Amino acid sequence: MDIVKDTKIVMLPIEQLVNNDGQIAGVPKNPRVISDERFRALVRRLKKSNLTGVIPLKVYEQDGVFVVLSGNQRLKALRQLKAAEVPCIIVPKDADAETLREIVVLENVNDGEW
Repeated sequence: MDIVKDTKIVMLPIEQLVNNDGQIAGVPKNPRVISDERFRALVRRLKKSNLTGVIPLKVYEQDGVFVVLSGNQRLKALRQLKAAEVPCIIVPKDADAETLREIVVLENVNDGEW
């Protein structure tokens, strides 16, 4: 598997996206929380300049839905903004749990807290 070569960006309906609550075996749930103040700032930034096309959510398909590996707070904000679709990078189905864990850890570094 070449995760870079096999990765693709697609627009997904927001209702097909679910937060990472630890439902993928061997992959920790979204490790961060965000303060109300920082969440409101995130919503304002996305409303002013939605850069999710440049910084898409990273998702993994499981049981007919897409689990968000990175971008859980952005997903919450985009739901509040009533977005219909979200640009996402779909991680290949053959990615192992170690690779998925790395994505969760490496990508969750911005607005939230551990």
